[in-house]
Amino acid sequence: MATSSYSFSNALPPTVSSGIEGPFLIPPITVGTPDYTKPLLIYVISVCAPNTTVATPGITSSQNSVFTLSFVQSSYSSTTFLALISVTAASVYSQDPTIRTQMLAAFKQFRQQVEALEVPATSTSGGLLPGAAVTLLNRVALSMPLRIDEVLPYLYSFDPVNQLVDLAPGMNLRVEWAGYQYCDPPGGPGYGFNAFANTGTSRLRVVQRPDISLALDAFAGAFAPGYGTNPASTCPILAAGPLDLCLGGNARRHLRVILPTIITGSASLDNSGPQQQLSSWLIGADTFADLEAATTDILNGGTGCGKQASGNPIVSISFTSRVMLVPEITVLLNGNPMSVPLGTTIKNLVAEYADPTSAQYRNSNNINSDLNLGMNRRLQNTGAPSAAATTKYYQANFIFLPSNSAQPPIYSGKAGDQYDAPLLKGDSINIT
Repeated sequence: MATSSYSFSNALPPTVSSGIEGPFLIPPITVGTPDYTKPLLIYVISVCAPNTTVATPGITSSQNSVFTLSFVQSSYSSTTFLALISVTAASVYSQDPTIRTQMLAAFKQFRQQVEALEVPATSTSGGLLPGAAVTLLNRVALSMPLRIDEVLPYLYSFDPVNQLVDLAPGMNLRVEWAGYQYCDPPGGPGYGFNAFANTGTSRLRVVQRPDISLALDAFAGAFAPGYGTNPASTCPILAAGPLDLCLGGNARRHLRVILPTIITGSASLDNSGPQQQLSSWLIGADTFADLEAATTDILNGGTGCGKQASGNPIVSISFTSRVMLVPEITVLLNGNPMSVPLGTTIKNLVAEYADPTSAQYRNSNNINSDLNLGMNRRLQNTGAPSAAATTKYYQANFIFLPSNSAQPPIYSGKAGDQYDAPLLKGDSINIT
């Protein structure tokens, strides 16, 4: 049945009541009644270039076994075309961990394939508009039923094992700088204080420039040609402060943060070596293919340089000191904007003001609680549009409690409970 709300389920399909692989976040189904034996169909508007037709090549099942893409004519205009993404039912509605891992791998492949469909706005062949790939992939990720710990991997390429994440417009990049504090030579009375010490904090707002590249500051990003270095910087770039991060040549379509998996102790002067011994890396590339190639190289101990397949060369930035990079997003709490680190959960935010148990987060028509938690997320209708109005951008509310009052109010599984779901930028939470 059609709904405009997010909900939760212990298992997939969401009609199944038992399961321990969740909890899963179930997106709204705005058109029709879902059939969990058929592929999930996602319609995305306003991403098709002029001259697109149903014959414009997309992505077939022989190219991607889980995600396919085709172009369809809208029902409300003979000159308007939409991108139609199909996700196989055997993958998207399976709670099997192996299948879900394979689906994420297919999505990473799909990202590169979608980006390859972009054409110049003046193209006569049709396809996707410049920059449309990111919008389309965002719509797909928000329309799929995902285990709550899968949300950030699909939205921002978050990888908790390799410790990396992609930046997006509207995020802040918080930089915690740490220079080496030298107090005394070995054996001196202050020798024990020789160590890396925090030297300040910077917050840089990720913005998208008119050429669809990302920059770390709207002011610096507006300059042409922007800051440069003399002599010219090599790869990797060594960054000692915000000015190095905002160099005019650093802007790229995709920016990724990679945090170290192993670091030397803070008292060790040696902060050189492969990626695992450095504070953090910031890399930029104009294609997902280049971004993945650079990432693999850095994780293997390289620098990520020289891996460009086309277009601008990869930007690879390391630091002259121990640096922590923390992406932050803006959410609304009772109408007030609040900046929180990416990865902050609903539970984390509530804990700043109250300490209920999970069963007391919502008044569930019993004596558990007088607390009332509400949440909304901005979303695009992705059902088959029958009229222009049905493609609106709107705020979907969250239904935290089961529709059947006989069920317990907590969805528990390997990823926690429903209140462990991560927040996304723009989420609005109200606590009364």
